[in-house]
Amino acid sequence: MQWFKGFCRKGRLTQAIAAAVVATVGLSGLAQAGDGPFDWSIPSDTAPGYTPAPFLTDANASSVASFFNSELASNPNAVLAVKVNQPLTGAGLQVFNNFNVKYVFADYEGSTAVSFTRALADNVKASSKSPSAFISNFNLYSVPNDPTRTGSPNTGAANSFSNIFGGTDYNASGVTMSSPAAYPGSPDFVYKNPNPNAVGQQFPSLRTAFFVLPIDRVTFTTTSLPAGQANIPWVSRFNVWGNNQLNNAPNFTDSATGTTYQYAFNTNDPAHPEYANQLPSAGDFSAQMLHDRLRGASSYNLFNYSTPASSVIGYSAAQERTDASNGWNAAGNATVNGIFSRNNYKIANLINQVPISPGQYVWSAYSGMVLSGVYDQSGANRQLALLLSNMAPTAQTVDFFPQYGGASIDLNSNNGSGTATGQFYTIAPGTHHLLEFNLVGSQWVAFADDSVFADANRNGVGVPEPTSLALLGLGGFGLLLRRRARRA
Repeated sequence: MQWFKGFCRKGRLTQAIAAAVVATVGLSGLAQAGDGPFDWSIPSDTAPGYTPAPFLTDANASSVASFFNSELASNPNAVLAVKVNQPLTGAGLQVFNNFNVKYVFADYEGSTAVSFTRALADNVKASSKSPSAFISNFNLYSVPNDPTRTGSPNTGAANSFSNIFGGTDYNASGVTMSSPAAYPGSPDFVYKNPNPNAVGQQFPSLRTAFFVLPIDRVTFTTTSLPAGQANIPWVSRFNVWGNNQLNNAPNFTDSATGTTYQYAFNTNDPAHPEYANQLPSAGDFSAQMLHDRLRGASSYNLFNYSTPASSVIGYSAAQERTDASNGWNAAGNATVNGIFSRNNYKIANLINQVPISPGQYVWSAYSGMVLSGVYDQSGANRQLALLLSNMAPTAQTVDFFPQYGGASIDLNSNNGSGTATGQFYTIAPGTHHLLEFNLVGSQWVAFADDSVFADANRNGVGVPEPTSLALLGLGGFGLLLRRRARRA
């Protein structure tokens, strides 16, 4: 298991500090149009709440056109999106001349990935009706030198992670949307040694790495995103495809379905107690989704396995879609969604650190805590929402000394949850809390403190998609619904 040393490298630490400087200024006007969410692997017509995005090829262009016409007949303002995993040279490109396609999610792998993406981007930008489309390629994002990434990922069979894209690749590709892979368990993150006696370990536990690293990657993407572009990460509760370091149960067979998984992360194995309670819970996944939104993600692209299971044995694909949506929408919280809907907001925290004493911060990677939020920049009834997560095994105290929008934090009015100074807050291990504030004078006065996404079930078997899957198809519409094989 590779230790987390990325933040200690001079160049990467400098980048992290630079991101912190940007965050203290505050970012507004981020590309959050409210489109989506998207799901790479679902049938295009059977996922309520998700924006359809059929696969587009030269061979099925007429079927895609028919599908779009049907969508627009039902809703003239429908958002049109496509998935592309092979070069388009003929009829497929004509779709962009005939329809206003807003999102193009490409998935090119190998040494030709950048050149194929550039050709696609150039053609879309030159089209008659889709010149302003957001265009991306899997795991190609705007961070020049990502400190969450290994220098040489242990990709195993995961060809999709064999490309170590950097800022030069991003610029050369001509894309207009970042699509970082934010999967807990994927092989291109820098993980710690799970041995509790390992010298030099930084993460309090492996589960904190699963939680913190994807959020950090989304954050770095936001702070480096060119103006006017979108940040839509690929997400999943867990995905261990190609990760030899976490493959502690290779060729695991699910007794309920008979499905064998080439890669599996088993936290139930008594021979490896260091893995117990380390799998992200469904609640952790929801919290992670809300942190992504509060860190500037524009939407998300869920990689969700429809048959026979999802990313954890016994966890359904439908439930994963629900948990992702529930987290993104803050479980319907009126304060969070009200701030975003007023569209005059500012992200509260874009540094991967949490305040612990006056003037002092601790890295999320070292503490296991993540603090994210959003607030109204102006208006008569300004509000602030902060999501605080503690994935460490012990309780920790946060010192809310920073100001947000020029106002300080007052926790005293929140049923005594703060101390006499009104800025200290203790959060229990393995929990997520959503704090809500109204602006009163020059202070953010707390009026709610709720434990959210409560789910302590962090055991189970995390997997990628099975080694053999049938294509998803509905009659002649099968090509539109074809799933990406073995996506990590």
